[in-house]
Amino acid sequence: MIDAARHMECYFLKKRLEIAKEKPELIVKDDTNELRSELVRKDELLKKNFEKMNYWLSILAESTPGNKLCKSIIINWYNTVV
Repeated sequence: MIDAARHMECYFLKKRLEIAKEKPELIVKDDTNELRSELVRKDELLKKNFEKMNYWLSILAESTPGNKLCKSIIINWYNTVV
């Protein structure tokens, strides 16, 4: 079973090499599409993390109602990150 999987993988790698020799633009296009999808995935992850950070920063700011200096430091830090 493992041997068959290795042969199949070898077959596809050889085909990819042949395509790379004949039409290198297809390999570049494929790599570009993979990079774009990875960027989209990472942008979504960043957006999710910034939403969580904003939530916790608001809780931190609310927990120090009388301390305006602490709030301004938190707001300034958040604005430099975003």
